[in-house]
Amino acid sequence: MGGGFQGCCVALMLSNLGFRPTLIEKKQKLMSSTSLNQEGKVHLGFVYGLDKTFETASRLVNDSLVFSEYLDRLVDYSIDWTALKSTTFDYLIGRDSLLSVNQVEEHFKNVNDAFYANEVSKRPEYIGSFLEKLFSKKDIPSYFDDKLFKGCFETAELALSPERLAEVMRQSIESKEIELVNSCEVTSISPSNKSITVKTDRQGEYLEFNSDLVINCLWNDQLHIENFILPTNRKLNYRFKVGLVAEWPNSENTQSFTIIQGPYGDFVNYPREGKIYFSWYPLCKLGMCYDNRPPKEWSDINGLISESAQSELIELNLQKLKEIIDLPISEFQNCVLKGGIIVGDGDADINLHSSLLHSRSTNPIFKIGSNYIAIRTGKFSSAPRNTWLLEQQLIDSWL
Repeated sequence: MGGGFQGCCVALMLSNLGFRPTLIEKKQKLMSSTSLNQEGKVHLGFVYGLDKTFETASRLVNDSLVFSEYLDRLVDYSIDWTALKSTTFDYLIGRDSLLSVNQVEEHFKNVNDAFYANEVSKRPEYIGSFLEKLFSKKDIPSYFDDKLFKGCFETAELALSPERLAEVMRQSIESKEIELVNSCEVTSISPSNKSITVKTDRQGEYLEFNSDLVINCLWNDQLHIENFILPTNRKLNYRFKVGLVAEWPNSENTQSFTIIQGPYGDFVNYPREGKIYFSWYPLCKLGMCYDNRPPKEWSDINGLISESAQSELIELNLQKLKEIIDLPISEFQNCVLKGGIIVGDGDADINLHSSLLHSRSTNPIFKIGSNYIAIRTGKFSSAPRNTWLLEQQLIDSWL
């Protein structure tokens, strides 16, 4: 259930193991919601310095080491990762950051140590490349307004073009023995001793699917659907966040950057696609709720703000970007907003030290009985390793 990045990974894994899975997706196209409408960063754990247990960063390091190698396995060929890559990220520490420069540097050193002492891969490969180092401290580049920042680090971290990665996954799904049921919303599930019935609504046509194994990879509605077989009072944090996407043909040498630690933003440059992404959190977080599912109107950005408000928000983001960095904004073309829902824990926002949004360390595999599994994806870049962990569990259970 769910045809985002996580659901596609699981469907491909099951197909490779010899099954003929059914993949149910609410949208007409796979990977067309949050999986598509975000920056595509393959996290190394740098941004999670406020998780003092280091569990989040450790998880993300291990996820990053599996990401490209396992996806190549899933699609049965070597993906041209260079064509998908952004420029590498600089990390800027805001003047009012929740962490000092020294605290950030200490966290980055711990990330570096975890990467090179990993137990996941004997040769630490990151998106098809072997890295000599993950980061180094540097002066704040002159094209930034240095009054806004108190430190800077250059890193090896990358993002991947969500559009190009989505196309890779869609083509691979089409080439496999996978039944795709699209434009079909899961409305409920009901268990019996030996199977689970999945009830759906396909634009007014009500379909039922019976299976001896259901894997819940839903994003927005995972907890809501799960409550049909295990009712709980558990709630999650849902935030609808948008980002500005623009065409910029002359972007080749511009670094991507992330500002930490607090409610700041990201700029991502995809030079081979000629596009950029920018999201300033105080402007682009359009809603937050704490419940077992987000509001229905959050299914699309047009359900939240009007077209005129979107145009105004584009201009505000361009203005903010211009305040941060000296870029030829006039060269940006076809500016649009894209948005999706971020799922996390707790009811406090990221401006607070105590916010649970600074952690993504939940065990990704959750089982109820012998025929229901849910994958708590966590971060976009965790999806391949989550799938690998599930594959190992399934194989172990059959031996």
